[in-house]
Amino acid sequence: MTLKRLDRSSVSISLVFAAQFLVFGVYIPFFPVWLSAQNRTDGEIAWLVALPLLVRVATVALSASIAERFSDPRLPIWFCLAVSIVLLAALGLMPGFWSLAAAMVVLALFWNVILPLSDALAIDISRVTGASYGRLRLWGSVAFILANLAGGAMIGAFGAWTVLPALVAGQVLALGVSVLLPGRLASQKRAERPSLFAPLSSLLRQPAFLAVLIGGGLVQASHALLYGYGSIEWRLQGFSDAVIGMFWAVGVIAEVILFAFSERVLARIGARGMLVLGGLGGVVRFALLAVSPGLAATFLVQILHAASFGLTHLGVVGFVARRAGAGETRAAQGLFAMMSGAAMGGATLLSGKVYPLMGEAGYLVMAGVAGLGLAILMAVRLTVPAADADS
Repeated sequence: MTLKRLDRSSVSISLVFAAQFLVFGVYIPFFPVWLSAQNRTDGEIAWLVALPLLVRVATVALSASIAERFSDPRLPIWFCLAVSIVLLAALGLMPGFWSLAAAMVVLALFWNVILPLSDALAIDISRVTGASYGRLRLWGSVAFILANLAGGAMIGAFGAWTVLPALVAGQVLALGVSVLLPGRLASQKRAERPSLFAPLSSLLRQPAFLAVLIGGGLVQASHALLYGYGSIEWRLQGFSDAVIGMFWAVGVIAEVILFAFSERVLARIGARGMLVLGGLGGVVRFALLAVSPGLAATFLVQILHAASFGLTHLGVVGFVARRAGAGETRAAQGLFAMMSGAAMGGATLLSGKVYPLMGEAGYLVMAGVAGLGLAILMAVRLTVPAADADS
């Protein structure tokens, strides 16, 4: 493969990650704020945030397996981006909770598939070209930071109504840059098209693989209360929207630094080591957030996002790259999205019960969720030979 081709493949997927995470950088911290401005209750916010995650459980693994059958991996990404633009715009037209909930379910059918398919394409590019997945993915984290900062300033200046137009604009940008993505890579052989369920059935017969997906999914799910109520709670503690944007951004800055050195970290501690440290980071992070640590300490605690999210994500990707065959990558990413979605959806609904009763102390429950994931990942570390787990 020529350097020119390598550069185009790597740059294009990096741009797609960046555009997608501009959207996530507004959605994750500020969509609950938009919902609150629409006079939704804490319980309704929990359901509206959880519904897309629950839909992910039912659909994303099958959708990713279907996408594995396309000869051009760009087609399902383009289709899902285009449909999600229309559905995001329609959220502002929904008059009440039930219509908004129905719209969120339909949106999730398409939106949930985009990131697993992009991750799978990035893994393919990494396999074929030798490019570092972490360095491809870090541009999404950089964009997330910028969206956190810009989103906080935007809401502070103009109000929460601006969240939805920003989401639509970001998704339009993602569709625009996705036209630069490569088709099937030149040196990537086209395997015989498997039956629809073959990749899933193969992966489901690997207990260690499933344990990593479940454990990693639980650690990711421990972020549920933060994602659902973090910005709302920080507002109640007296922090401005601009400072809240900085809270979100500082964690992702730490994540960007981790992704930049991901190859070295993977070589030194392996995928299993990443997963264990990620789970431990989640336990510590959310235990500390439960005590309302104050301005300076909150910035320091947020740096642990590099562990609780970053190391966990890279560990799962490293494990997938090692264990999943070339024809199973999209199914594997979809399966992880399904399992993490199940855990995150359940944890989000739990947060909807816990937060009104416990406030910031509810983070202790999330520390327990991370601890459960850590225990499962520790079991994998102790029982699976390193040669079979680490890449």
